[in-house]
Amino acid sequence: MPITNERLIEDNPRQLVTNGAVDVMELLLDRCRRPAHTTGAEILAHLALIISGLFFALAFGFAGIGSAVLGHLADKTSIGYVFELCAYLPLIGFLTVLLPDIEPQRERAEG
Repeated sequence: MPITNERLIEDNPRQLVTNGAVDVMELLLDRCRRPAHTTGAEILAHLALIISGLFFALAFGFAGIGSAVLGHLADKTSIGYVFELCAYLPLIGFLTVLLPDIEPQRERAEG
């Protein structure tokens, strides 16, 4: 008697979950494989989506860590002190003036 999927599932119900997970992974891998006719624009668009998703996840991660730190600081001091501290946080944005100018480097690299 040949072994079929139905026979395996009857013997071991966990096999159904494993088969389902394998099917999902195969579907995801098929979506990730690049066909031979993929253009550079399609690859760059895919990479841009991945990078934007990573930055979005990092932003939420750092926001979660920051809120935990500020909550701990509020417990140790007072909420008024945390509000005063947070009022100065936008000033960090002004430090971007000190960042180096990379536009001339890009023009040299492109030219």
